[in-house]
Amino acid sequence: MSINSQKSELLLSAEREAAIEAWINSLQKACVADIINHELLTQTAKDAIDKKVPLPLILTLCPAVRNLDVPNSKGQTRELIPLSSQNKRLSNLLFEVFGFQTMLLDTLKLKADIFLVFADKLEKGSENMFVNPNEISHTSELSVKAVRDAMIQIDQSHPGFFQKKGIKIPKVRLQSSLAMQGGKIGQDRDLQIQKIEMEILNPNSNFFELWSKHLKLARNDSKFTETSWQGLKSAETIWKRMRFLISELITDGLFLPQMMKHLDKNQLSENPPEPIFLASSTRKASLTMEADCFNAVKANCLIPAFRNIGKWTNTAEESPWIEIFKADIIDG
Repeated sequence: MSINSQKSELLLSAEREAAIEAWINSLQKACVADIINHELLTQTAKDAIDKKVPLPLILTLCPAVRNLDVPNSKGQTRELIPLSSQNKRLSNLLFEVFGFQTMLLDTLKLKADIFLVFADKLEKGSENMFVNPNEISHTSELSVKAVRDAMIQIDQSHPGFFQKKGIKIPKVRLQSSLAMQGGKIGQDRDLQIQKIEMEILNPNSNFFELWSKHLKLARNDSKFTETSWQGLKSAETIWKRMRFLISELITDGLFLPQMMKHLDKNQLSENPPEPIFLASSTRKASLTMEADCFNAVKANCLIPAFRNIGKWTNTAEESPWIEIFKADIIDG
């Protein structure tokens, strides 16, 4: 390689790194909390640019839940309900997702490949919390249809914009269907969760320390009332619930990136960039748990980007991502 060629390559490399740094700085300003392991985000963006492939992102949507005014005779306090395509909070989330994609395109000329997962696997002990846990499959199917319909409605409201811009509308996948395909990547999701649950019971395990940390955080969380810790049965329920949640998140920190690479292998390079997680919550305790668990075995990046994620019965919120999307629509 000639000296001039080397100088040109160095210049391009420096420009690329400056552009990625500027993008991450803008990204952080629009997030609800700090990006976890932003250096991994930098590397993934570099890899995507070098390999000329989309930036791989993973986003999990939780089911919609309605809280009962008072516990019923069985002590159950929640009801599973299907999402509606008319749900304003869902629409705002999708606007946020598309705003994220438009900024990525405008700043780095990178498309986003979003692995969108709908959680339809309830945690252990759900029959003690929900009045209708047996309806999870039905409500999840209706909810996935609602997400797809809401995407179509936004697309039809802005004819040609997504095609002209090059925005890829995510395909929604059920968590249960992914778990069934785990054998294709040599991982059994449910079995892995069980193994981690067992390891948590070992006081010498790092997973035990992680569980202990978040159990203490839950004890100080206002969403867990004082009376939840005064009865043996209710306290044991929280201990078991936290053990399952920690195990599930640790597993998905390993399982979902591998499953995404497997399912998208025809679109990506031979050695695709490592996927980046988008946070599935806005609550500080939940964000801390996601960050800790996704990084318990293997380092992962977590971006707490969106304000309308989850809490589907709450009022929809404004967001910088929505403003970015609207501005891009007007400019386009």
